[in-house]
Amino acid sequence: MLTQSDGDDLGAEDALGEHEGEAGASQSPPRLRLARSVLSLSQIWDSLIAVIVLIAIIAFAQLPFAPEFLKSNLAIICLLYAASAIADVLVVTPFTHRRYSLQVFPDRLIIRQGWIFQQVVTIPRRSVLNLRHRRGPVLRRLDLTTVSLLTIVGDQRVGILDPGQVQLIEGFVNGEALDVLT
Repeated sequence: MLTQSDGDDLGAEDALGEHEGEAGASQSPPRLRLARSVLSLSQIWDSLIAVIVLIAIIAFAQLPFAPEFLKSNLAIICLLYAASAIADVLVVTPFTHRRYSLQVFPDRLIIRQGWIFQQVVTIPRRSVLNLRHRRGPVLRRLDLTTVSLLTIVGDQRVGILDPGQVQLIEGFVNGEALDVLT
């Protein structure tokens, strides 16, 4: 069954450590991180959205029925929004990118994500029904794939992964021996 826990990772680590001891595994596999091109893709996407919103604000301010507050403070509003968008692209997105990891064990997949609200998702292999790949034109150009697992509980998005990580997830779903990626 798919289990999710929000909050502190420490409790989840203790519970996972007990489970590992039962399986007799002395070492856990390394945590896999998102590919660097995923960070670039999300930064480009965030920048594009910020430019579109700024254009919409400026266009709305030019309409005859726009509030006077918007017209008189347009420069301040645009600067504040641009500053928040730049902070998002340069600070928040890379930090969130670093906080995502996944570990593949022979019997389960652990996904850790979140910056403020940390989340640990454990997916047992026996509950996985299907693996889904999605690749649009931009992801194909960057040699990336969006991977999601259909489980007994529902659809669980694993993330945007590179080809080596996709092969590792496919091996997990098929029950094959795991080659540890570093």
